[in-house]
Amino acid sequence: MTAIVSQFDTAHTAPILDTQLDDLGLRLATASEDGLVKLWDVQAAEDPLFLCDLDGHSGPVHQVAWAPVGTGAGALLLTGGSDGRVLLWGPCQDPKRWQIVHEENLSKHGEIRALSWAPVNVGAAFACALSDGSVTATIHQGTVRSGETDVEHRWQTQSFAIHKGEVHAVSWSSSVGPDSRGKLAG
Repeated sequence: MTAIVSQFDTAHTAPILDTQLDDLGLRLATASEDGLVKLWDVQAAEDPLFLCDLDGHSGPVHQVAWAPVGTGAGALLLTGGSDGRVLLWGPCQDPKRWQIVHEENLSKHGEIRALSWAPVNVGAAFACALSDGSVTATIHQGTVRSGETDVEHRWQTQSFAIHKGEVHAVSWSSSVGPDSRGKLAG
């Protein structure tokens, strides 16, 4: 049985296209045609607390996806939109401020239609479904120190021309054996 815990005005100025709770049920992200992602603290579900707007996209935001607990990625949020960009957001010291920690510009493939984090055993990796029929997989390759205090994160992205029409969904399969790292489907 399901029950509505809370209804609240998100203050979006256009239709909401996607919502997602983080794995711990602490934060809610809402994506909208207004180009904004809004973050909410929902620990007190009856009275959600607005945290901040994420305004890195230049058009509608189609989907949001929280990094799963256990990837080692921490509290990270992916956003993908009509501008063809995937933005990876992370929190600053102040929980009401978030910053872009990585960006993939996939605009040559059209709009981002869907996002999916890989299973935990794969590590920090995500896939995107794109409007030109492609699916991309992006995997964190590790970090490199540049200078005394700067750390550079290395990411590798590979594109696959999967369909002749638009791709509207993407997901990873679960591992089926100890040597399996998950498979991608679009």
